[in-house]
Amino acid sequence: MIMRIKIGGPVLLVTLFLSPLFLQAQTKSFGLKLNPSLGFMRSSHLKQASHEIQSNYPGIKEYDIRSKAGFQFGIGAFYQYEINEKFTVFTDPTFNYFRSTFTQNMVGENFMSGGEEQQVTVRSTAKVKYFYANIPIMVKYEILPYQRVFLSGGFAVNINTGAKIVADEDSVVNVIVDGEIDQTRVKNHSSQARIDKFSPVSVNLNLGIGKSFLMGRYYNLDIELRYQFPLTSSGFYTTDQQYQAQTGINNIFGQTGKENLEASSGKSLNNFRSSVISLAIRYVLWSK
Repeated sequence: MIMRIKIGGPVLLVTLFLSPLFLQAQTKSFGLKLNPSLGFMRSSHLKQASHEIQSNYPGIKEYDIRSKAGFQFGIGAFYQYEINEKFTVFTDPTFNYFRSTFTQNMVGENFMSGGEEQQVTVRSTAKVKYFYANIPIMVKYEILPYQRVFLSGGFAVNINTGAKIVADEDSVVNVIVDGEIDQTRVKNHSSQARIDKFSPVSVNLNLGIGKSFLMGRYYNLDIELRYQFPLTSSGFYTTDQQYQAQTGINNIFGQTGKENLEASSGKSLNNFRSSVISLAIRYVLWSK
């Protein structure tokens, strides 16, 4: 017995559904892109582990770590294919400079040293810097065709290189007499290192909203607000021995400090993620 499967009906329905997307192919365009943006790196496990630092180390009165966004800039090009008046497929790869900052503040309990009552406060910054190439595949959908307002979405691969960390710490020792600060001594420690445990590739989800503007006779300018949501995570630390010897609380970005914090908190610190909020500015140089 020979079984015959009828596929004509489903194929016809799919064809009828997809055909409007390709019936009125209009324009292929190429141009340049500018990409001013804000980038910030964070780790939820690091934030959770910070609570363990205060509870596990009796000499610490207060401790906090926060991530701050840094301004960055990128340049690139784009190519787009307008399928019809509503749908456009495009890619706009850029080469970018990423910056973000971790700040830490630690206040110690009062203690006696050399017959003096003292308190130590540490304030530190750790600046994260690296270059990355962002390679997206995106779809643009016109939600208001007459106003040329669109939504965009897609995925992107980042190729990361040149990661480094620049650490700066101020240790403030307050000498307390009769409950008041009598003397203040400040020591500064600065160090930097190449980050050699950071993933060279990451994957992101891109979501955006934008508008096309009329420049002369054509809508040659797109301005799009885009959020790059990281789908993958990575470790972020250095094995540089000199960095680990010279840093204090910024040692959590060194291999030894990372392993000690993981052991005391039970949290893996291999989940750093980089997010970017960008203003994509695309200008058409050629279209056909």
